[in-house]
Amino acid sequence: MKKSLVLAVLVLAILGPVFGQEEYTLFYSGIFQGIITIQKDRGGKITVSINVDSEGIRAQEGVTIDPKLCPLLPASFWIAKNYTRSIIIDGNTTTEIASNGWIKTVVNGNTTTTTSSSGDWEKMIVDGNTKISTT
Repeated sequence: MKKSLVLAVLVLAILGPVFGQEEYTLFYSGIFQGIITIQKDRGGKITVSINVDSEGIRAQEGVTIDPKLCPLLPASFWIAKNYTRSIIIDGNTTTEIASNGWIKTVVNGNTTTTTSSSGDWEKMIVDGNTKISTT
């Protein structure tokens, strides 16, 4: 059984780049239970799909996934229990889809613009050691 699993992972690791798509699946058990799938398509778009068990877990609990767990990720992300549904990373734009709406972050040089489905927005400009934020 283990040999076939290792062989399947090896074949996927070798053929993934050939077909232009890679996929990682993270299995969690314990207090935080479920499956997180990270996929990168031919165009470079990364989709993080979250399917976790919500019973008996406080809403603020969750898990951090980062490039150490999956090299497809450009940064660390907090997956909040009962909140985060998916994350889409497309170039310089990251969209986090949650149970109560979405948050989109666009990074353009030294400017970061964050908007949300509620209409809130923030623009942050970093210039040397000065940080300017507008909401």
